[in-house]
This record gives sequence, C-alpha cells and structure tokens, in this order.
Amino acid sequence: MNDLRSAVLCDQKAFAEHYQNIFERFLDKNWRRFNDQELYWILLAKFVERCSNEHAKQLQSRLQARIVEASKGVHFSLGLMHFIRSTLCKCPTVIIHNRNLFVDMAHRSLNFTCSQWIKVHGNRNQTRDSELEVTTRLAVDIYFRVMRTEQEARILLTIQTLLRKPPPYDLTEVLPLDILKNSLMDNNQIIAACIWAVYGALIGMADMGVEISLDDFVNAFEASYLSENQTLMESSVNALEQMCSVIGFSFCQVSKRVLAILTNNDHFPESQWKALRIMNDNAGIGSMVHKHFEDLAQKLAARCIPKENETKLPKELIALVISVMRTSLPLLNPPTLESLQMAVCKVALLSEPPIEAIKLLNALLELNHDEVPLPLQVAQTVYSRNFSTMNADFRNEIERGRTICSMLSHPKMPPLPVKLLNDDDLTVEEDFSTMNADVRKEDAKKEGKTMCSTLSQPKTPPIPVTLLNDDDDVIEIVSDEEKNAEVDLTFEEGMSLFHPE
Repeated sequence: MNDLRSAVLCDQKAFAEHYQNIFERFLDKNWRRFNDQELYWILLAKFVERCSNEHAKQLQSRLQARIVEASKGVHFSLGLMHFIRSTLCKCPTVIIHNRNLFVDMAHRSLNFTCSQWIKVHGNRNQTRDSELEVTTRLAVDIYFRVMRTEQEARILLTIQTLLRKPPPYDLTEVLPLDILKNSLMDNNQIIAACIWAVYGALIGMADMGVEISLDDFVNAFEASYLSENQTLMESSVNALEQMCSVIGFSFCQVSKRVLAILTNNDHFPESQWKALRIMNDNAGIGSMVHKHFEDLAQKLAARCIPKENETKLPKELIALVISVMRTSLPLLNPPTLESLQMAVCKVALLSEPPIEAIKLLNALLELNHDEVPLPLQVAQTVYSRNFSTMNADFRNEIERGRTICSMLSHPKMPPLPVKLLNDDDLTVEEDFSTMNADVRKEDAKKEGKTMCSTLSQPKTPPIPVTLLNDDDDVIEIVSDEEKNAEVDLTFEEGMSLFHPE
C-alpha cells in the first residue's frame, strides 16, 4: 500500500505523464484485495482529485465501473464516500448513464451518516465530532449532486414519521434507508437530527426558484421541538436558520405558527432564544417577536443580579434582546426599556463586568428610545476604568463603548447638504452678479432718459459774471418777460433807465 501511496502523491509532472499506469495499479489483483480497506478508496479519491478534467473524462467509464463494483458487497466507508464525491465533481455527466446506481449510492451515504450520528451522539463520544462533521458534509454533497432538492417533501415527512410513529415504517413514504428497517425507537430522535442537518444544508445549496413546502417544514419542526431532545432541537434550529436565510421575509407566512411553538415550550431556552433571534433577524417586525419583548426583558433583568461580584448572562438572550431593539425599537414599551437599562447598569458597574453586559450597554447607547434617557454617565464611568484582560472581544467592546460616549458627549456639527446644480441653477456669486447687472441696467435706462430730455430741451448756457468795482456802471439784466411787460413805457421813461439822474 505504501508503493501505491507514493505513486499517487508523486510530483505533478510525473503524475500527468504516468496517470494511466497509476490507475492500472488500482485495478491490479494485488491491490484489489484491499477493497475493504478504507485507505484504498482514499488513495483512489486522491488520484481522481489530482487528475485534470480531460484525463478524468478519459477514465470516466472505468471510474464508473469501480463504483458499480463498490456497490456490490464492498463495505461502505468514509473513504468510499470520498471517492464517489471526487468522481461526481470531475465527471458530473456520469450520473446520466447510470442514475439508479448513483441514487442508491446517495441513499447509502445518508444511511452511513445516520449510523455515525448514532455512534457519536448515542455514546456521547465528543472526540469524533470532527469526523462526524466531515461525514455529514460528504453525504450532503453527494446527495445534492445526485438528487438536488427533489426529495425535499419526503425528507420532512421522514422526520415527522420517525418522531410520531413507532417502527416498522413504510419505505415507500419515507426515505429508503436501511437503518430505518432495524432502528430502535430510542435512536429515532438521533436519526431525525441527522436528517435535519442534511436537510438544512440542502436548502442552503438550493437553486433559485425551487419550491419549498413551508407547511411540511413547520409540522416537522413542531414534532422535533416537542420531542424534548437537545441534539434534535439544535439540529432543527440550524435548519430553521438556513430556511430563514434562503427565503427571507417570506418566512412571515408561517412565523406566527413557529412563534407559538417556541413560546409555548421552553424546555431548552438557549435553543429557543436562538430560534427567536434568527426569525427576528430575517423577518424583522413581521416575525412578531417584538410582542414578547417585555417577557424577554424581565427574564434578562432577573439574571442581572450581581452575585459575589460576578454575574453570568445568557449569550443567546442578550443577542435576542439586542436584535429586537435594533429592528423594533419604536414599538417597545419605554418603562420596560428603563427597567432593563437599570439592571444592565448595575452589572456593568462591577469591577469585572461580563462582556454580554458591555454589549448590551453599547446597544442601549446606540439604539436610544426618544422617551428613555441615555445611560451616558454610567457608561462614561464604566469606560473610564482600565480593565486587565486578555480577551480581545472584551477589549474591542470597551473601545467601541468609549467611541460611542465620545460621539454622544462631543457631537460634531453635521455637514451642510450640498446640492448639485443644474445648468439653470445659479450659485450665490452668480446670483449677486445678476442682481448687480439688473441695477446697472436700470441706472443706464434712467441716465439715457435724462440725456434724451437734455438733448430735446437744451438749456441756455450760463452768462459769465464779472466782479464790478465801485466805479463801474451797473447794467441791470432784464428778462424777455420783463421786456414784454415794459413795452408801454414812453421814450423819456425808457431813456431814464439808462441815464438816471
């Protein structure tokens, strides 16, 4: 096996030259006897991954033959799943030639994943969680490449059947999994949790325009929530998150039903709060989560009682309260916000406050209600202290709080809005110049009228005036009117004017 491993992992140039010879070694009888060993299929999967698309197409029929051989009595393993996935990635058209084979392998992959979930969660073996995650991702990838979302309604029906009916099950209605034939009732919840994980991943990979049965989803979610199994609840909430992220605000069609399911049962509050936060983040006020804000705030305030200078706050509840404040703040009751603010400030003033209290204090500063005073003085007192901690997230929240306090206590003047002018618009300078031009035009008109009147009615030029001495004779200047008025004077009277006595 080491020789085969060295051949598969050789340098790329040598691999490209001898890929056919390397593949022939996998078909050799000396190496076929290792079919039941997982390493054989892992090396074959690695070989397919290193092949170029052109080389993989040349080997497509022979790779398909290896999958056919593996379906006949070869022990199903994680390595075989790697090989099937690698073949589907390099040769996607291989499904067309033998669809029934790959549909069977897709269900066998899902069946193998369910058995691994039972081993890990049934025995609570946390050391194999990483291996279980890889197995689940491979099963989802294989199932999606072969089936897409054709069996979406059937998957949800399988979950409901597992949780509401005892075995045996009609395999024409549920998924054709061998594990359902011999499964114990105690393992049904773990199998349902595995199917939820696969379903959520399939919904996240679904193409645009695919129809999703929301009624079947809610029915399966209700059956899972009423089972009171933590693993099943967490898996269904993760599927809820994928569903909400895919359909967005359309989730409001069933939000009331899901909200009623969550609020009427509080077996696992952390999962409940996470589900409510997911709904509120994606559907906003359409989710109607804000109507339960008073109850949520009271639960949080009850947990904000300092105990021996240390208080632990639930992360999911803090995240839910902040989410509701962010989306529905004007609809919240001011007295409820005030009582929540007082409780949070008490915890924030501890010598070592929890990071959740700092996050909520920052949210109260940012998302302030018009009728609720800001806790600015308390925040300035908290953020003025020096905290000795190695938690980077805690330091970031402290710096963020200090920045918010600085902005609130020293607000900057907002910049004046700048309007983009069109060709017809005038700036201030152009406006004044236009006014001055109009004034000048009016002055010019007045001056022109004055000149015209002067030209049409010329004035008599002024008579020069000479200063007279005492010896000079004085001549009185008489106007034409006076002359006309004095026409009746006699000659003697007229002469007397020039020669007075």
